Amino acid sequence: MANYKQLRQDVIDLINLGAPDEEVDAYIQSKGYTPKEFAQASENYGTLTSAVKRGGKGIGMLLGDIAPAMLGYAGEKIGIPGAKAYKERQMAEAAATQQEMEKLLPAQYESYEDVKRLRDVPGYVMEAIGEGLPSFIPSVVTGGAAGVLGRGAVAKAGQIASDRARKAALAAATPEELVSGYAQGAASNMARTAARDAMAKKALQYEAIGAFAGSGALNVPEAFQSIYSETGQMELLPAIAAGGFNAILDAITPISLLRSAKGKGISGEAIIGEWYKRGAKELGKGFLTEGATESIQEMSNAAASKFVDEHKEFFTPENLVRFIDAGLKGGVAGGAIQGAFGVGFGKKAEDRKSTRLNSSHGYIS
Repeated sequence: MANYKQLRQDVIDLINLGAPDEEVDAYIQSKGYTPKEFAQASENYGTLTSAVKRGGKGIGMLLGDIAPAMLGYAGEKIGIPGAKAYKERQMAEAAATQQEMEKLLPAQYESYEDVKRLRDVPGYVMEAIGEGLPSFIPSVVTGGAAGVLGRGAVAKAGQIASDRARKAALAAATPEELVSGYAQGAASNMARTAARDAMAKKALQYEAIGAFAGSGALNVPEAFQSIYSETGQMELLPAIAAGGFNAILDAITPISLLRSAKGKGISGEAIIGEWYKRGAKELGKGFLTEGATESIQEMSNAAASKFVDEHKEFFTPENLVRFIDAGLKGGVAGGAIQGAFGVGFGKKAEDRKSTRLNSSHGYIS
């Protein structure tokens, strides 16, 4: 099958030369496309919708084809009948999905090297955001689901911390403070603060576990596929090692999004006057964080391939482009998504009234 970008240019040249439709269609078919498929690819070329679809289909391929193929491979190793055929069938389906994406959902900017002029930058950014957006969803969903499932444990942690803080405050109070009732008020403030902090910490633990699980479900199959495509070998342990490491990195942004989404109590003035500051700050942070993690993830997969096949070179021009492109696309997508969350959600507004009432006694609620 021909590369769509080259085929597109060839067709444009034929049309400009006045070639009849029959000749153009015949040329298209000689390159592995039907006229209908070429028209569909032309509609999808360089659009945000096709970029999102590529990202979504890629995730579907990892979860629906590569992950089952890994199970089939493991089953083959321990002698389960039919496991080998199942593995091969799943890998064939993954290859067919990959070919379909390349054929019908072609990217205009496959790499930063395709950005030749300043006017190409918006298209590169748009495709990077579209391709990257679906990859955040599994980790955010599993992280959020884990947070919901952990509500009982979160509430229990808050209650325990509250009781301890209250008892400690009352035990440290003077008789005068107990008689006046001041100690009880201060103890209540300290108990609320301790409960809030303990609940936030416990919720983050559950969300982190959930986000890591969602990230791992993508990154381990991705590492497995990367090793196979580069070496022709299927290896579980290197894929699990590289994918697990990548999952830790990949969970950073979803956890940050979950924490941002919990920010409430933003005043109208803050929303109007500070949205651009929050957006810019989160965009910059997302670009640096996600850009670095995506680049490191690509290095991790390349290192795993090198481990499997010692003849593979790590420091090649192709790998350098791959690492840089992963960093740029990851940074653009992560920055855009985190920046959007920064605009929509902010840090919880400080309860100034409560602070003012209690600061004179040395307790800040």
